Amino acid sequence: EALKKKYGYECHITWIVDKEALVFVKDHVERAWAYTPELGFKLQYETFDVAYGLEITPPATFLMNLVQAKTKYGYGLALNGHPYALNPKAEYYLERAWSDVANKKNRKSYGEMIFELCELPYEKKRYELTNYNPTYGQDFKQKHRLTKKILGLNIGSGKRWPSKQWDEQELTRFCKKIGTHYHILLLGGPEEKEKLPQLVLKLHKEGIKVLSNNPENSFIEFISLLDICDTVVTGDSVALHISIGLSKKTIGLFFVTPPWEIDDF
Repeated sequence: EALKKKYGYECHITWIVDKEALVFVKDHVERAWAYTPELGFKLQYETFDVAYGLEITPPATFLMNLVQAKTKYGYGLALNGHPYALNPKAEYYLERAWSDVANKKNRKSYGEMIFELCELPYEKKRYELTNYNPTYGQDFKQKHRLTKKILGLNIGSGKRWPSKQWDEQELTRFCKKIGTHYHILLLGGPEEKEKLPQLVLKLHKEGIKVLSNNPENSFIEFISLLDICDTVVTGDSVALHISIGLSKKTIGLFFVTPPWEIDDF
């Protein structure tokens, strides 16, 4: 929306993302491309007026070096293999990413920093998730006869920050306190495929009935399950952002990452 406002609603936007994220952007831009091995060659034969590179790691920085554009914002890849800022406004986020001192001093949200490096006005507009199929979640709800309010409890965090996860002992205590007020739905991804069934079994042995999702759920199915939840409790993870995008009552648990970097709208 901010790009359309700046360049005009007739402008042509090509967005390059991981293939899993294509579904979220394909209906909002003229072209959505997934990262593929031939993409680098493709970019050398097209020209653009403006290019934005919002990632500080390859392949995005590598592709920003290849793309032919009159104006570039964001990050490219230097000859020493490190990212560098393509415009002065992009230097703040890069310094914050690599410096513990700058990171501790920062009080800007991630969204604010991204808009700043793009040299776009930050209007704090909420984002919405619309490209998902709610049927999967509704079928799950009907199958398990979930008639009370549903509390989604996300236990995943991804490989990079395992210490984002809530301690299992505390999680168990929380489930006991919730008791019969909610149906508890444990949520996790492929990295929790062993932990999820073990945790369900452990809680069942302690008299706490919980359900869990299939950790091999697609993104679309995962969103659909979050959509049936009345409240979501999650660490700083993709589930947090999805829950916010769905306007759910969300409790975010921050253990090793700064909460002020996440916008709650």
